[in-house]
Amino acid sequence: MKILLVDNDPVYLSLLAEVLTLYSHQVTTAIDGMEALEILEKQSFQLIISDVSMPNLNGMDFHIRIRDSEKWHSIPFAWNSAYPELLDVLLVRDASIDYKFDKAKSLSNLLHLVSRIDAASRLKNAPQAA
Repeated sequence: MKILLVDNDPVYLSLLAEVLTLYSHQVTTAIDGMEALEILEKQSFQLIISDVSMPNLNGMDFHIRIRDSEKWHSIPFAWNSAYPELLDVLLVRDASIDYKFDKAKSLSNLLHLVSRIDAASRLKNAPQAA
């Protein structure tokens, strides 16, 4: 599955990209929402995982641009933040947030979600039996 990771912490970004690559996903990284938008103009993705708090274009504004775009609005979007209480507030305010994760917790929940989205995408794109 093609995944766009967006996070301004280069160590965390590299770690998460490496883990997802080990699970056979194609990962592209961006350091903020602005760079992510530039990448989205050139490539397509099946999942976006974004931090909330970033410079230039933060995750909240990036998410709004994704959901307002006819081209990208259907891409599953996951928040990945070090501030779990902020994630709770965002989920209440915005029903278009698909998933949320706490960076401080185990990656197993995130990996499970990525596997589920990948399986659903494969089913959706599989040839239909006659």
